[in-house]
Amino acid sequence: FAGKETLEDGFSVHNIRGLEKELWTTTILQLEFYHKTLDNMLTYRETRSTVDEALGTNVRAIDFFVPTDGYSYGAELFLHKKYGRLAGWIGYTLNWARQTIEGEKFNASFDRRNNLDVLMSYDLGKNWRFSMQFNYGTGFPFTRVEGSYLEVDGSGLLPRRRLLYGDRFAFRLPAYHRLDFGFSKYFKWWSMDWRLDLQMINAYNRENVFFYEWDFDKNPAERTVIPMLPIVPSIGISTEF
Repeated sequence: FAGKETLEDGFSVHNIRGLEKELWTTTILQLEFYHKTLDNMLTYRETRSTVDEALGTNVRAIDFFVPTDGYSYGAELFLHKKYGRLAGWIGYTLNWARQTIEGEKFNASFDRRNNLDVLMSYDLGKNWRFSMQFNYGTGFPFTRVEGSYLEVDGSGLLPRRRLLYGDRFAFRLPAYHRLDFGFSKYFKWWSMDWRLDLQMINAYNRENVFFYEWDFDKNPAERTVIPMLPIVPSIGISTEF
């Protein structure tokens, strides 16, 4: 990102080292190590107020954004069976990601320590196929709200609630995990190829946290969990012609 005279250009260096081994004709194993540096990323400056005086026309990007440096490193393990009656892959990532703003070091918003993905499909015979996907991930960091106050402009007519935040990205959401599975039936009808899909998303109805919402009009303040998708069954049919 080029900021002209107010911001330096962003810069990144990404180093990857990897190994790949063919275990069988259908299956490969990959192992990668990586390290990435990020210089002069832009992060929103959180100190601006809703009742600041008008900025006028002489506005600089540095008034709203802070140059941020960061890095991430880790390893990825990937096992892939490419075809056959049983096919699919398993992937695991171990990751660290940190950022620095004006001397303050903290976890990056995308710092997920562990991530596991499992995807598979199995031919059941008689044109039926079973598929399954599972994901587990350490909770992402977030900045916790510690309190709030009312901010009033000069007229006193437009109060705004302002939030007081704790340390940047010092807390984590609960771990995320979800299981999806489905069955597919392939058949011909009217000389065309059809597929019937029966699917179950979030099969065991895990309440994964999307974000937290706070009600500061109550004393003490109440926290509400805004969840992601609940259990969702679905049925569909498709054709190709």
